[in-house]
Amino acid sequence: MYFCLLLHSRKSKIVKLSTIIISHSGDITSSTSSIISENNHPSTYSNIIASSSPPAMPYLFNRAYGALIGQCCGDALGCRYKFRSADDVKEQMLTDQDDSYFLPIRGSSVFEFPPGQVNDGTEYSMLVARSLSRQGSVEIPDIVDSILRWKNSDPIGTHNPVFEALDVETENEDPQISGGQLEKKITLSALLKNKSSLSNMCLSIATPIAISTATRLNDSMTCSTSIRLTRLTQPHPAAQDAVRVLAAAIRSLILCPDPQIAYEVALKNAKTSIVLEHLEDARRRPHPFPEDEIENAGSGSFENEIPIDYLGITLQVAFYHLLYSESFYDGVISSIALGGDTTANAAITGALLGARFGAQSIPQQWKDTVENAKLERHKTFPDVFLSDAQSLVNRLLYKLSF
Repeated sequence: MYFCLLLHSRKSKIVKLSTIIISHSGDITSSTSSIISENNHPSTYSNIIASSSPPAMPYLFNRAYGALIGQCCGDALGCRYKFRSADDVKEQMLTDQDDSYFLPIRGSSVFEFPPGQVNDGTEYSMLVARSLSRQGSVEIPDIVDSILRWKNSDPIGTHNPVFEALDVETENEDPQISGGQLEKKITLSALLKNKSSLSNMCLSIATPIAISTATRLNDSMTCSTSIRLTRLTQPHPAAQDAVRVLAAAIRSLILCPDPQIAYEVALKNAKTSIVLEHLEDARRRPHPFPEDEIENAGSGSFENEIPIDYLGITLQVAFYHLLYSESFYDGVISSIALGGDTTANAAITGALLGARFGAQSIPQQWKDTVENAKLERHKTFPDVFLSDAQSLVNRLLYKLSF
């Protein structure tokens, strides 16, 4: 049985989330606050003791399902506030609260998003999840076919690094080409066309990778699968590293919902200075840039010309809230209140917090909104229809063979 040894002292100095813009506990199961010491290093990964058997199924499933539906809820909630300054977002969120001071998923008339619709990052995540579930393992030809089908479905968004990296004529390939040959061809294409991309798009696939490899005896399969899939579209070493780190952390939380252990796992797996610096900074602040710059940044880049969809921002936002959030709701709301790419930031934060706190901690209203939505988008790209999310997670956990 996997279990956690919680070695950190309850008397250690507490660092709490500095500001929660909106607090609501109506639908949220209470959870003990994260205990983070400013001076002590988090407990080590060796504190996760493994045997040949996975954790008890209900607990494992609850956290895996929490990761997937948490990502979807964060995405659907964040789309309304995307590419706006922190001050503007906070003001809008206060206006959007209902009479009980709860923030519903309202969609966005600006982006023509009905409530419950997810953005392109989570569409990519669901595409990968469906392929893994359908094939029972990583099958590159099936993933490529799914991406091409996605591209032809009039997808959301105008800038998609996945499409930029792939050869869009792949559907005309010789049908006799092997999966290995196709993978090599696409990886080379990505190196030629998209080698410098540090878009946060790649982070979205960490959740299905983490869930599908959760019952392996260690995280080596999680890490190797992360690298293999990320190289198809964003081969920059930091992009590969970011997905590996995030997937390993989500897997750690599914097995043992201790944020300090997950953070230690992330640090252990970080191989590039870019990712390591953002992880270390996440202990101190939620965003790489000064507060006044966050408050003023809108749809463009920050003053130092870092793109608003830079993966380092999303990674730091998500790990900060993993370490310091006291509930799923408060953490996701706080990540959105930072402004910028609120869709990606809330989605990745939601994946980590959903795994940490479990599916029962996510407001039922949010889950109902994304799972019960019947949208036009579902007709053109049914992969993102989420009514079967629980059975999908069950297949990813227990039916795959790597």
